[in-house]
Amino acid sequence: MKKFAVSFLALAAFSKAFAGIFFLNGTSPNDASYDVNKVWQGDDMLCWAAAASNAIKYWQNSYASEGFGLPEGIPSGAYSAPYNSDIFKVFFDNWTNDGGFAENAMQWWFSGDVPISAEGSSELKQGADGGGYWNGVFDFEEVGEVFVSFDFFEDYVREDDLKNTLDSLIAWNISMTAAIYTDSGGGHAISVWGYEYDENLDEITGLLISDSDDDYLGNLVVGVEWDEDESRWYLQDYYGMDNWYLGSITGLDLWVEVPEPFVCAAVCGVAVLVFAARRRAAQGGGGARPWRAGRR
Repeated sequence: MKKFAVSFLALAAFSKAFAGIFFLNGTSPNDASYDVNKVWQGDDMLCWAAAASNAIKYWQNSYASEGFGLPEGIPSGAYSAPYNSDIFKVFFDNWTNDGGFAENAMQWWFSGDVPISAEGSSELKQGADGGGYWNGVFDFEEVGEVFVSFDFFEDYVREDDLKNTLDSLIAWNISMTAAIYTDSGGGHAISVWGYEYDENLDEITGLLISDSDDDYLGNLVVGVEWDEDESRWYLQDYYGMDNWYLGSITGLDLWVEVPEPFVCAAVCGVAVLVFAARRRAAQGGGGARPWRAGRR
């Protein structure tokens, strides 16, 4: 079984490359490398698959950058009509057009398993023939789940939980998806690449995201605001609305071999230790509750 390490230089790159914005190594504000967009022809509910496709492409690129070869013939994010990512095209070809789980997309891509089942959610089409692309590389009976989830609706409800979680995931260069919701029943999935931070206010003021539903190709910052009464982070002026709130963040953390804690702490600070504790909590006792997302 192969492992790959997050390089020390990559961890050292955990810094403010643009004024007030922290983001994953290998991407940047306005980067168009990881932004799958729908074409609105039988794919309107596949936001969860689009967000997961971005995370998978980032993970595979990171794996290859460490000198490892990808499995022969695996889709790697190249153009495949009508989409700008053949990874997403695989999901379109194999999954029904319904709301779903980024966790299912990640796990199915790597091991072929579908860990979450929910009535009315997207499922594999009859005759589906994709998935399980990494079974020849990893022993998934040993690896288990390839994702870690953080529930910001029930479990992580303090204002500083978001920054602590993002700092840790960014330090490990773990690609992320987020599920967002409205109280009226709306659900959507987006990719998260970093955050905007105001030192004067000492708080997060925006998330660096890519979104399958917009007309823009690339990362952009959407404002966020903490609501103390509801213990929620609300997106600001998101499609002209302020009622979308953060429900969960899911990271694709398959087999990342990190440096010894004392080495990483010298670079990343206490955020690494926070993440280590939270990851144990999320994976124990059944893990954090997953969320189904499909734009409505």
